Amino acid sequence: MKMERINYLNILISFLFLLALFSCDTTVGIDGTVINRSTGDKLEGVIVTMSSYYGEIIDTTDLNGNFSTERSYACGIRKCDESFKIDFEKDDFMG
Repeated sequence: MKMERINYLNILISFLFLLALFSCDTTVGIDGTVINRSTGDKLEGVIVTMSSYYGEIIDTTDLNGNFSTERSYACGIRKCDESFKIDFEKDDFMG
């Protein structure tokens, strides 16, 4: 009986190890800089929203126009969805 438990435990540990080995991780989103196309100025205070299967990430550009919406996700054994949509919004901006 004790030997049987050890065999089941070894099988379970082996299965969990293989599951972890073949799990999928992905990175979704981008890092970037928002620049006014007309003037070439970097834009501060732009709200950047990245929407994906995994949820929504919101960032605001810094003094140099930089933003980051890139995040890593663990997908397990299913296929990772790497698609995303980016929206930019700034009050009173026409450009």
